Amino acid sequence: EKVRETVGDYGIDHLLIEDRAAGHSVAQELRRIYGYDDFGVQLVNPGKADKVARLYAVQHLFADGLVYAPMKQWAETVINQISQFPKGKHDDLVDTTSMAMKYLRESGLIVRSNEHTAALDESRSLGQKVEPLYPV
Repeated sequence: EKVRETVGDYGIDHLLIEDRAAGHSVAQELRRIYGYDDFGVQLVNPGKADKVARLYAVQHLFADGLVYAPMKQWAETVINQISQFPKGKHDDLVDTTSMAMKYLRESGLIVRSNEHTAALDESRSLGQKVEPLYPV
């Protein structure tokens, strides 16, 4: 019930679950219970990299200012946990953050400005009309 409540409260449409340990069973059970709700459940394989390497792999997204957190209190909690990692007491939000950033990056929802410019240039060179992502 907490999953359904949280998904509804935050408007989540895509729930990612790490495909390790009990993750597979958890995903199956969530799909069974909430399969007709308005959110999907997807297993994400973090690969062989450890938690530190996974966090370093997305560090540049924060440094480039591509991450915005509209809920300041929650953002401060995440920032505090990440800043204490790997010596902090907890690391659940570290895993969640690195997995989310990697997913958003791989799905093309987070694009660095130089990558966007290069894609626009390539489209133009191929004679394609470039539509704005968010028309004004």
